[in-house]
Amino acid sequence: QYTRRVFEAVAEKPRSGRAVAEAAEVSRPTAYRRLNELRDAGLVRTEMIISEDGHNREQFEAIAESLSVSLNDGCLDAMVSVSK
Repeated sequence: QYTRRVFEAVAEKPRSGRAVAEAAEVSRPTAYRRLNELRDAGLVRTEMIISEDGHNREQFEAIAESLSVSLNDGCLDAMVSVSK
């Protein structure tokens, strides 16, 4: 459930890790753990941005437009739609 909420937060719009944690209502360590898993799976990309205060911040963005997983008669079906 945490991974889904984190993914939904970045699918809505690109966000910093802190903003993802707030939007998904999870702790920051949980948000970063899930974001790294999603990045490793190819569903999220990261970009370094310079914020208004001059600091570099990592921003996360969903590259998958949708993710669907279903379980039918013991078989797992998954479909990912990736934006270009």
